[in-house]
Amino acid sequence: MNISEAYATAVALFEQGRLEDTERVCLAIFQAAPRHAPTFELMGSLRQQQGRHDDAEHCFRQALAIDPDHPEAVFNLGNLLMTLGRSAEALSYYQRSEELLPGRPMPASNLGVALTDVGRHTEALEAIRRALLIQPEYYFARNNLAMFMALTGKVAASIPEYRRAIREAGDYPNAEMGLLLALNSLDELTPEQIFEEHRAWGRRASSLLATERLRPTPDRSPERVIRIGFVSGDFRDHAVATFLEPLLAHLDRRRFFVAAYADVRAPDAVTARLQACCDLWRPMYGAPDAAWASQVLADRIDILVDLGGHTAGARLRAFARRPAPVQVSWLGYPNTTGLPEMDWRLTDAIADPVGAADALHTERLYRLPTAWCFRPHAETPEVTARGDDPARPFVFGCFNVPRKFDDAQLRNWAQVLAAVPGSRLLLKAEPFGDQGVKGSTLDRLASAGIEPSRVDFASYLPTRAQHLAWYGRIDVALDTYPYGGTTTTCEALYMGVPVVTLAGRTHASRVGQSLLTRVGHPEWVAHDGPEFVRIAAGLASDHPTLERLRKGLRAEMQASRLMDEKGFARAMETALLSMWHDYCRSAG
Repeated sequence: MNISEAYATAVALFEQGRLEDTERVCLAIFQAAPRHAPTFELMGSLRQQQGRHDDAEHCFRQALAIDPDHPEAVFNLGNLLMTLGRSAEALSYYQRSEELLPGRPMPASNLGVALTDVGRHTEALEAIRRALLIQPEYYFARNNLAMFMALTGKVAASIPEYRRAIREAGDYPNAEMGLLLALNSLDELTPEQIFEEHRAWGRRASSLLATERLRPTPDRSPERVIRIGFVSGDFRDHAVATFLEPLLAHLDRRRFFVAAYADVRAPDAVTARLQACCDLWRPMYGAPDAAWASQVLADRIDILVDLGGHTAGARLRAFARRPAPVQVSWLGYPNTTGLPEMDWRLTDAIADPVGAADALHTERLYRLPTAWCFRPHAETPEVTARGDDPARPFVFGCFNVPRKFDDAQLRNWAQVLAAVPGSRLLLKAEPFGDQGVKGSTLDRLASAGIEPSRVDFASYLPTRAQHLAWYGRIDVALDTYPYGGTTTTCEALYMGVPVVTLAGRTHASRVGQSLLTRVGHPEWVAHDGPEFVRIAAGLASDHPTLERLRKGLRAEMQASRLMDEKGFARAMETALLSMWHDYCRSAG
């Protein structure tokens, strides 16, 4: 056997997607050359495509045991480790790939993603820029640059980078979704402009996939058990799970069959809990959108619920193929999907007021009594008292990520601090573990009128209990704008900390108003900057009220609609049945 010719044949078969034939040729090569490193590397790539990740890792490591400097094996092992959520391990392989593959931008670009995953953001930016120096039109790196900018608070600067990545790629779903998500953080755009961007994306995606449209033919009996499918990459310790788990735990199984399509890279204990709540669990990480859609169709799902929208790992292109007769958006995205094939969006009348919001959605809006039901994390500690030490400064805090900080809102924060002499601002989020991000954030704060000496930073901590305990260090939480907090707001309230929010023109800026109203404190909702300052400063001057809230806010929340799990499940059941009956009537 000529090993070089056989290997070339195997590579050609692999590139054609003929995996079984590729494997047959590779096994034949091993018979003649058991230590052929390139074939081990190719087998690793094949196994990874098949989803056999343990076997893939074994093959890549076998290739490197034979040839430690095999460039593709080094690079692809890094990719596999990233796929498995082992970003810290991937770093050394990407770094070595840069040395072994000079003049190629991929190693540096992927190194930037891995460095971002482990919180080394300044180094990540340097790696991404190295990739773009090698190949300025390399759209993967351009998209990574845009994501970095948005994550670290430079949202406006990220927009042209996203658009350039889309132009250079021609069709690049990751950049398209990143762009649309970023637009929700720009208050200088009108809701109508943001809507038009979403609708234009939806039309393109629908047209592109028109020939792949599926045609589900369900049993339209309105009273039978309805098969519900939930689609998400966040069936794990994530904000989405915080609000999904109460629903899954209480849905009436006499009326509903529950399936989950899990795009989870690194399953955890929360994944296991969510899986236990489902009748059918489909682990679908890495599967193509077409395979997702085909699986949903084969599972005879009646109502398919998207929990991601235009966020990382979302599957809207699977929805564009119409695998289910009724398709719904809920929870994970604060706006319309823009997709014509998405029939409904679940929300409430505060986050999306009747009339004004309907015209800004391609979906029909179904308004629940509340769009959220909060279940605290299992590791949530008890509330800690702040006390009346006169030497202790008053502390305002925000635990949202920098991409949600609008410069106009920072100016409101500056006026709050000015109105409360001696007060401090505590900012806590994962990116603040990086000195470069802290430095750029301090520059933004200084430009808004906030003295850097009055600001403290904290990053994420190893456990959720440690993270939540930090709410004991702040007296009043200041919400971001125009993209407000959801989980952070609920966690602050549950830890006895009042939250002051600024309600705006979009769902993203009205979530806080909805949450605070449901928990019984609409008086903490401002409708302009001066009112925001008055409310925050007023709370700071009322120590007896703050102490009472510290002791009693958790109980108020537990008694509110926001934590009525069974009531929320009944309302959701009514919504789903209404959507199904509407479909049955229209289809009949």
